[in-house]
Amino acid sequence: MSVKEEESRIKEILDSLQLLASEGDIPVHAFSMLMKNSNSYIICEQLHHKWLSDALFAEIAAKIIKHLHNMDKRDVALSSGCLALVINDYKNWGNMRKKSRFMFRNSVRALIELYPVYVKIDNCISQSMILPMFHSLHLLIDLDPSEDDIMCLTELMIKFGDLFSELNSVECDKLVIKLRKILCRDDLSFTRKCKYMILQVMDFWTYSWDKTVIPDCLLEFYNENENNNSNNNNNNNNEIKKEEKKNGEVKINICQDKEDILENEIIALLLNNDNQETEL
Repeated sequence: MSVKEEESRIKEILDSLQLLASEGDIPVHAFSMLMKNSNSYIICEQLHHKWLSDALFAEIAAKIIKHLHNMDKRDVALSSGCLALVINDYKNWGNMRKKSRFMFRNSVRALIELYPVYVKIDNCISQSMILPMFHSLHLLIDLDPSEDDIMCLTELMIKFGDLFSELNSVECDKLVIKLRKILCRDDLSFTRKCKYMILQVMDFWTYSWDKTVIPDCLLEFYNENENNNSNNNNNNNNEIKKEEKKNGEVKINICQDKEDILENEIIALLLNNDNQETEL
């Protein structure tokens, strides 16, 4: 298989993962098996492209790296390559942010999502990610932040606040105080959703990121807001869904074809492994 053919194959696998992720849980382990014997450099480059172009893909990339590493812990080419890419993006954050704030935010998401994986792969190496993590989080709020920047920061704080506090409570406190200050600024106007998320970060911080001790009334307050946002999104998407319905059958057929192809590849791979074990 040529390099271009392998690139196309890996891209198709990741595209399918990306599509399935929008529908719910994904069989990352099965997809990882399809990439097991592929060129690590190509996988790194394709993962890098995906996590920069899709705000939701960093979490998927972290799972893929984890699964592939667990399949062969002696092979560190993939994990080392992805770490080099995410650290290089951090070192060039200025140029990336100037080129695209969207890509910069996604690079921060990738750095944060990958950290817990690298703690398990090599705790010593993961230490090199801590300073870039906190610096990147501060950059989101320090440099004339947009609402999208603030939303990115609050999402990461809500999800990883307990981790940030454990790694460096002082830096975590500074981020929370900055969010308090920005909420009180007269020259900035945020949507209700953004304000709710800032408040949620502050409340989680107040109760040491322990959801078991947060008063039920606060949890209900945020759950109610999430439900309202979901209802509003559903209403706003009604017209879009009507249009999508026209092309739904075509999309379903295409997705089914891709899933059938991938399923056949997985079965063939498993049968091949069984045959090899039988011969041994």
